[in-house]
Amino acid sequence: MSDVNSAEPAAEPALDAAAEPAPAPEARRRLDVRRWLSAALFLLVTACFGLPFASTSCTLPGGYARGAQGTSTVYRGVDLAFDAVPAVTPPDKPPRADSLPNEGQLGFQPLVLLALLAAAAGIGVALATGAGPTVGLAASTAVLLAIGQWAAILAISGQIGGSESLPSGKTQGDYVSTGPGFLFALVLLVALMAVNLIAIGWEARRTRAPA
Repeated sequence: MSDVNSAEPAAEPALDAAAEPAPAPEARRRLDVRRWLSAALFLLVTACFGLPFASTSCTLPGGYARGAQGTSTVYRGVDLAFDAVPAVTPPDKPPRADSLPNEGQLGFQPLVLLALLAAAAGIGVALATGAGPTVGLAASTAVLLAIGQWAAILAISGQIGGSESLPSGKTQGDYVSTGPGFLFALVLLVALMAVNLIAIGWEARRTRAPA
């Protein structure tokens, strides 16, 4: 009877020792959440290239490219990246007189294409690497996207007729606007960087914490 009682207290340290590694699964869960959330954000950024990045105003005198006056020419991100023919809205209006079927193409926009490729590659990078490389790729993608968008807006403005054909006080740039696809992509990239910077800070605080 005394032998049984003396053996019981020895089991308590074993339970305490088994409970010590408990923080590891919690850290693993946070790591998995960061990876999958970052990959999902990169996927959404890639999807944004299917949305409008830039468009011309329907108030542009004489119209633009294939679109007659009263229409808007819309450039999606993929149109800029792959030099595709932009869409004209509303599509039921007849094209501008003497316009060509491919009129409105801007030519190859390499920075926009690089931004698209970087966003697509980011899905795998986010799943396979740490927060540091993910932040770096997201920042690089944002820079490529912003400069590429700026170059595309300038190219569209350059295809609009001279200022002498515009109303007084108006410039070519006044008739070109940034589309929601670019803005959504930029916001998502900022959110992606924020998520991973928070993860870096959390990990640094955890490693500095006393054992």
